[in-house]
Amino acid sequence: APVLRRSLLRPLTFSPLQPLSESRPQRFICGGREASEARQRLPLTANCVRAASVQLGERTECDAFGASRALRLTNLSASMPSPSVRPLLGRRPHKGRPGDSSLLPRSSMQRTVAALVVCTTALVVFFQVSVVPHGSGAPQSNVLLDLKSKQRGEAQQAGGAGGLVGRTLARDLGSGAGVSADGALRAWREPWGRLDMCPTAGHHVAYWRADNRANQLDTSWHSPYPALTHQEELSRNATALPLPRFLTFEPDGGGWNNVRMALETAVIFAIATGRVLVLPPYARIYLLNAQQRLYKRHHVVNSFYRDGVYEWYTPQKYRARIAMAQVGDEITEGMSRQVSPGLHPLAVTMDDFLETYVRLLGVDKPPKPFQDFIRDGRDQRPWLRELYEWIAQARGVHLWEGSGFGPVLLHESIAAHKRGAEGMTDEEKRRMNLFGRTPKAYDPYMNIPVIHFGGVQNRGRMLTQWYGFTFFGQERHYHRMQRVARDLMRYSDSIFCRAAAAVQALGGARSYASIHVRRGDFQYKTVKTSAEVVAAEIVDLIRPNETLYISTDVKDPEFFEGMRTMHGGSIQLRFLRDFPKAFLEGVSPDPRYLKFNFDPKDARGRGGGSDRINSPNPDPNLNGMVEQIILARARVMIGTYYSTFTGFATRMRGWFAARDGIGRQSTNSREGVRGGGTETYYVPRKQRYILEKEGLDPPQSQSWPREYRFGWEGVETTPPTP
Repeated sequence: APVLRRSLLRPLTFSPLQPLSESRPQRFICGGREASEARQRLPLTANCVRAASVQLGERTECDAFGASRALRLTNLSASMPSPSVRPLLGRRPHKGRPGDSSLLPRSSMQRTVAALVVCTTALVVFFQVSVVPHGSGAPQSNVLLDLKSKQRGEAQQAGGAGGLVGRTLARDLGSGAGVSADGALRAWREPWGRLDMCPTAGHHVAYWRADNRANQLDTSWHSPYPALTHQEELSRNATALPLPRFLTFEPDGGGWNNVRMALETAVIFAIATGRVLVLPPYARIYLLNAQQRLYKRHHVVNSFYRDGVYEWYTPQKYRARIAMAQVGDEITEGMSRQVSPGLHPLAVTMDDFLETYVRLLGVDKPPKPFQDFIRDGRDQRPWLRELYEWIAQARGVHLWEGSGFGPVLLHESIAAHKRGAEGMTDEEKRRMNLFGRTPKAYDPYMNIPVIHFGGVQNRGRMLTQWYGFTFFGQERHYHRMQRVARDLMRYSDSIFCRAAAAVQALGGARSYASIHVRRGDFQYKTVKTSAEVVAAEIVDLIRPNETLYISTDVKDPEFFEGMRTMHGGSIQLRFLRDFPKAFLEGVSPDPRYLKFNFDPKDARGRGGGSDRINSPNPDPNLNGMVEQIILARARVMIGTYYSTFTGFATRMRGWFAARDGIGRQSTNSREGVRGGGTETYYVPRKQRYILEKEGLDPPQSQSWPREYRFGWEGVETTPPTP
């Protein structure tokens, strides 16, 4: 009782980097296999109560003094930094399976007493919380055990209640826990992604799942189409190494986010169909032209995305994926939780494709030695357009009709392919009909050696959202591809860490408002209104005394004076230019690609381009990606309709909502959703509430002007096998 009384009187302390914010009560189900991060605010308390429930042989809810109660009492932020766990009692954790009760008292009286002691200890520990920044992944709050003296620690280690707490916590951590050299418990392995480059701020911006905690439905999946394509060949020779089918694509001719949309479509199409992706050479990208002396060209994958988006093709890898697809995708309890390699496309460089595979595939011989031009880093203006024009017209290549053709119907497995559209559930057929277009089967294109996606209008421009170009016959397969777009196709850690520093400087995630104001060369005049008109349209969405971050291409600093007058002038405007000069210089590129000689193979030690760069100069062209993340992490975001820059920030907000446990996560609900479930709105006012459509929000034929909730809703769901 004296210890409890002293604990109740001790004030709570919080990190100065993490402001308090409004928090919704959450319920924590003890014994749950993978509770969401938002429900794991006090793992020690939760684990103690869970331990008590294990000892009592029943499943209980931590309500009285569990995570839900703790949230209400402490008003913790939804994005808490993750502290470390100090050495509890120096005892080695139990090596058995999680939930193994071999160390627990045997008799009912002993179990009851132990349960009461554990819960009492949990209550004491709860009122001794001290939150400090640690780690970088998604927030994961662990309790620091404040032992006032070495004597008290030794007494507890000798067999007191704390010893049971320490052993029970170590056991509950399971395979994700361990003991360091000094006896300290390692933190519970976090299911959300981490940013080890920025350990003090990364938790603000991580929305993806870490590879070591893959969704169970994704651990064994492989595309069925290579097995279907080569079934006759493999029936004659089971050990054959068949020649794969390829997908070539050219970067879109527009700005970066148009390029990104086409790239996402190509990558997900390659994964779903099992085609080998041909990576285009480094190229100039419209508007990414800052410091051209250093950054004349970028690669659409390696310059912007994290390492690991693709795997290099080998015949053995391709054959192994066929074999795994033939086995099927049934999940067993003992199966590895690693991400399936089938969720990463196999890839070759354009010069390898031209030199090796064009001849093997029976494709027309190139009119010029384009592969030599790529390796030499030659000026692209005379030949890059000729390269794509030749590919689009070559024999053995099918030029896709563009984003208006489709959506393309793709199935999850060989069995689902055999059932066809007739084998889909009524709900899946209803979802298919909402597109307003009849999906076209992929079957007639399976055996075509090369499919090409164009980047300009006369070559079938792929200006569309990936989920508007494809339709997956099985709902769970669609959610799998949503996770591919979220977890695989994300910006590099260096971009996210730069954004994390900015978000932290603005007060932390969801502690400010944001708006994207597109002007410049934007051709849509209806949305290019004055700052005073924009201020009148958004004033009710902005809170008094709130910070408003503005991402814009407007150069005139006086343009936004009308916004400063909102709420009696209490609004504080912030721009990218307000950050220090070192921040504005840009993001340092991945050191593996510093040479920038137009061929990613050079990162593996081959080649020598004419535009070699040997120092890690920051790339200011990446600041746009940084701003998208800053926009997406605000409490409320207002975007510009018709802007694909706004569009991707909108989709990231949907992923952040899934991580934070807010908004509408189910795709089966029919009600409308305020602000798209993510507090996201558009200007002008005519499109302000367009994300609030009732029921599903599927893309239509022209899906590029905005993002649809269809792109993120249900990303964490796992529908049953039909």
